[in-house]
Amino acid sequence: MDFEEKLALLGWTLPAAPKPVANYLPLVRSGYLLFLSGMLPFVDGKLNVTGKLGKSLSVDQGKEATRIALLNG
Repeated sequence: MDFEEKLALLGWTLPAAPKPVANYLPLVRSGYLLFLSGMLPFVDGKLNVTGKLGKSLSVDQGKEATRIALLNG
């Protein structure tokens, strides 16, 4: 199963890549690891979630923000 089939199985779709909000190096590769920068939960060009987990955000809201940021990456 490739990643596109797995995403479809989960009911997820890849959004269009968001535009950078600053001038930064988007990734650094170290061996088999990628360190990503600027991955935020943008939906339709707007920041979808803001706040601190455990204060203004529930765990479920944090999970959803993480899912959106991951798909944007």
